[in-house]
Amino acid sequence: MGSTPVGTEFTFRYVGGAPRKYISTYQEDECHDKILLKLAKLHFNALQKQHKQELSHLSKWWKDVDIVSKCPYARDRLVEGYFWALALYYEPYYSRGRKFFTMGVVYISVLDDTYDAYGTADELELITESINRFDTSLFEQMPPYAREICQMVFGVYSVMEEDLLKDGNGAHLPCVKEAMKLIVRSYHNEYLWLKKNLIPTMDEYTQQSFSSSAITTLLIFSLAAMGDIVTKAALDWILSAPKFVIAAQGIGRFLDDIVSHEFEQQRQHIPSAVPPP
Repeated sequence: MGSTPVGTEFTFRYVGGAPRKYISTYQEDECHDKILLKLAKLHFNALQKQHKQELSHLSKWWKDVDIVSKCPYARDRLVEGYFWALALYYEPYYSRGRKFFTMGVVYISVLDDTYDAYGTADELELITESINRFDTSLFEQMPPYAREICQMVFGVYSVMEEDLLKDGNGAHLPCVKEAMKLIVRSYHNEYLWLKKNLIPTMDEYTQQSFSSSAITTLLIFSLAAMGDIVTKAALDWILSAPKFVIAAQGIGRFLDDIVSHEFEQQRQHIPSAVPPP
């Protein structure tokens, strides 16, 4: 935390952009090392170019998926998701981690909007069952939008599968798949609360809503993409919800409740940790 001002501890910062300020300051110093300054500029420009290329490739993938036109109720959060990934790790060798994380953010956001405000009980049951079983046989029973959502999820998994197998990290795939199942089960359980008009206790709410914060799913995606330094045992441990994961889930959930509670009061929604005015 150090000298971080109170009230800004949870602000996402793009740490990779900080050298730009330091380069300008160092350049004005009469005693600066010209070679060091030149290397710093080259490194910053190369890193910025890589980030632009990554976002360009992700944008092309997202445009090809075209889920925004097929599900117009859903938020388009690609750039937001990539910026979030940069806040986690900007270094060039974590390119795949940023790719997996951003893909996770955009597809989870579509699922969240679908379960929160669009799908019917029968449709959500089919989506949940299809993803939970990783089974396309239910597609014939789905309306077009639900089928597109499941195809999007399976498509994201296929991209991750191809990348991980290419690097010899196929052992991570069961954990990636389980993380995908975890988030849809959580969203569906919350929908059932709403449908049955249940008001959970705070303990019940935290137990359920922490898992729907998507922290675990995104954490698995990020770590699985980091290569040999992360083992399957480590991913299994994350899925077992150790204390630090529960703490991260809680931070994510309560921050989300604080930010979104006014909007969510305008439509049917499960109770949140923030009481209505």
